[in-house]
Amino acid sequence: MNLKCKIENFYNYVVDMSKYHTQNIIEETSKFDGQKSYVLMFHQVEPKLSEKDNEYTITILGFMDLIETLISLEFQFCDVNYFVAEANGKKILLTFDDAYSGVYTTVFSFLKGKSIPFVVFQTCDLLDRDGFLSTIMIKKMLQYDKFTLGAHTMSHCNLHKSLSIENEIIAPIDFFYNKFGKRPEIFAYPYGAFVTIDTKAIKCVKKNYKYAFSTCRTYYRSILGEKKYLIPRININEDNYKLFLKSLIK
Repeated sequence: MNLKCKIENFYNYVVDMSKYHTQNIIEETSKFDGQKSYVLMFHQVEPKLSEKDNEYTITILGFMDLIETLISLEFQFCDVNYFVAEANGKKILLTFDDAYSGVYTTVFSFLKGKSIPFVVFQTCDLLDRDGFLSTIMIKKMLQYDKFTLGAHTMSHCNLHKSLSIENEIIAPIDFFYNKFGKRPEIFAYPYGAFVTIDTKAIKCVKKNYKYAFSTCRTYYRSILGEKKYLIPRININEDNYKLFLKSLIK
């Protein structure tokens, strides 16, 4: 990767603003009583942390602790359609971005064993690359009826700056159909913040997908009329998952 690409990648992750989510969680959850629904966003789930870990990694023990605690708090794990359609209840939707091979090697059997639905937003150019999900892995997960495959663009670009926005958003539909015999109905914007999403991107997504996910806010309340093409998610990592759980218990 050349210097220009490194700088671009660094810029995109900075504007993602996920490092502010922990503060937002506390502020937002303290404003409302009663039912709350959350979309949780994960990236890497690893057996242990390494020197390269950042705000996008959680250990499998941390992940299992999070899930078990949510179960004890009587949250319901939902698929996408039920999560968006049903306004009432304490609901959780699990999503994984990019997607790293740990989703299959570390997480899949655990979630399947508990009959928990989950979503993978796959970036097409990352499929079959070292450290990421393979075609075979996704085909095996598709046999699980609670697994949903979503699109995450062709190259994980900043859509606001992309010169081929239609290709980035639309091309994954046929790409996945040719690979897996299924067309994705849901989409996640790379980086997910308002500064990387513009009106043109949202309009294109709206024409081609049923729902789309961002990181623009921290929790979802469809009863308030949240737009289904900017559904917010919380970035969860090893450092903030306990704080998230603490905010729910409070």
